[in-house]
Amino acid sequence: MMIPRRQRRQLGLAIHSATLSQVNIAELLNARAASFSVKSSS
Repeated sequence: MMIPRRQRRQLGLAIHSATLSQVNIAELLNARAASFSVKSSS
């Protein structure tokens, strides 16, 4: 099955942006957990 080059690039961009958003969400959750643990310890 051959995928046109333009469509393949769009697929790559979509996957790339999806992984980027997942990383951003993970970093936000980590930062929120860190600030929460700091508040609870103090």
